[in-house]
Amino acid sequence: MVQENTFDTREIQLNYAEGGTNGKPAMVLLHGLTGSWQAYTDAFDEYGADWHLFAPDLRGHGKSSQPQTGYTLPDYAGDIARFLQEVVKEPVVLAGHSLGALVTLTVGHLFPAHVRALIANDPPLLGDDLNLVDYPDAQAWFTWVYETVKDQPSFEQVLASCEALNPDASEADLREIAERVSGVAPGTVKIALDDHQKDGYDLQVGLRTIRCPTLLLYGDFECGSVVREQDAVEFKRLVPQATVVKIPNGNHMLWWEEAEKRRKYVQEFLRAIE
Repeated sequence: MVQENTFDTREIQLNYAEGGTNGKPAMVLLHGLTGSWQAYTDAFDEYGADWHLFAPDLRGHGKSSQPQTGYTLPDYAGDIARFLQEVVKEPVVLAGHSLGALVTLTVGHLFPAHVRALIANDPPLLGDDLNLVDYPDAQAWFTWVYETVKDQPSFEQVLASCEALNPDASEADLREIAERVSGVAPGTVKIALDDHQKDGYDLQVGLRTIRCPTLLLYGDFECGSVVREQDAVEFKRLVPQATVVKIPNGNHMLWWEEAEKRRKYVQEFLRAIE
């Protein structure tokens, strides 16, 4: 059974789901930008027998608080560190997708005592020669989300915008998208569009300090992955103990769309750290 709870970080309220098996090692799952903990609904079935699972809504997402500001990587990482220290209360396997993968790596650097291993699923590392405009599909999506939520619309207005964007989608799918988008704070998308998500934080410096077992999963840049070959090589240089795995033909959503291949590599990694 998966239950939702709320944790007061003393700055915001962090909504989270908890399930799996009490007494088993803890795994914490972090969603991507404009996502929510429900992205990992299937993971509670997949890993619940062997892990005590937690999946928070990041600040500005889902049912968590929506502050006006505070959407840099250190802001997100600070929330998760307090959550790990006060709710989970043991070093965890921290796994994230996209923005959640960047937060995972940031926690691994800034708060190493709270993690035993890291899994970064297709993180937008965005080298010095790249920014969001180099990913037009992502930029278009985040722009649409920002324009949809910036004026605090009603749920029905968000639903109408979703229908206009996806006229052939089923009513159930439209409501699922609308519920997710309604939980997104404008600020969390705007800071990504303005390329300020890493303000005050040097990711390369952070990567050099990571010492725990780390798994980087990525796909084909030509298929929609946001990690290029040179990014993966640089990641391995900065985090030499990391296991770096490319899933051929994988896109940015490879955790879900290449689940069988992903599951194999994740299971091998988890067995190795045990």
